[in-house]
Amino acid sequence: MTLYNKDGSVYKLSSPNRLMRTQTLWEKDHIFYNLDWLGKFEQILFEINKKLKKIEAEEQGFLYQEVEAKEEIEENSIEEVQIEEEILVKEEPSLEEIFFSKEEPKKETIVEEKPKSVPKLSSELDKTFVFCLPAFYEDRKDDLYGDTYKSLKYGNAFSMEAVIISQNDLCLEIWTNVESIEKGSVLYPKTGFKRWWKVQQKKPKAQGWVLTMIPSDFHPSFDGI
Repeated sequence: MTLYNKDGSVYKLSSPNRLMRTQTLWEKDHIFYNLDWLGKFEQILFEINKKLKKIEAEEQGFLYQEVEAKEEIEENSIEEVQIEEEILVKEEPSLEEIFFSKEEPKKETIVEEKPKSVPKLSSELDKTFVFCLPAFYEDRKDDLYGDTYKSLKYGNAFSMEAVIISQNDLCLEIWTNVESIEKGSVLYPKTGFKRWWKVQQKKPKAQGWVLTMIPSDFHPSFDGI
């Protein structure tokens, strides 16, 4: 397929350089000038290794001189020391000293005992009046499929005394010796905050129980208790 210019003439490629007509072969060094990276890299490595060997030789010479200096100092500082053994002659007491010597009365050292800290009894702790709606779980069986499941039930409300350990907007911890309070029970401390709490965890502690509670969405009434 022939290519044409805009004026309709036939498009021709640029002809070779005229100087190349008389040149039969290019110089090899000029052709591969940019490709001789291996030789240059070897030359650079040779120079680097040469400098490193020189530095190592200088360091070894310096260390050798330093070791010799230390040995000379140690040899000069060593001195022979003669240790004279002292012989102690224990003198025996005379008869007069034995018979007429008076024994000094021994001083009695009085040790003052520090009073032991007595733990507070449950009757001495600051207690809070608390209303409680105890919860318990009842096993039930599905009549249709025969599956068993647990249903949450509430017993009769009562009041008790407890000790508040810690309290914030999201958690309340109290100590009580009432054993019948289980997980899911609802408590209402009479502290003026007017908040209901649901038991989440129960742990034994100091002949009683520590109850950890969160805010409850169930607000039973404790009127008449």
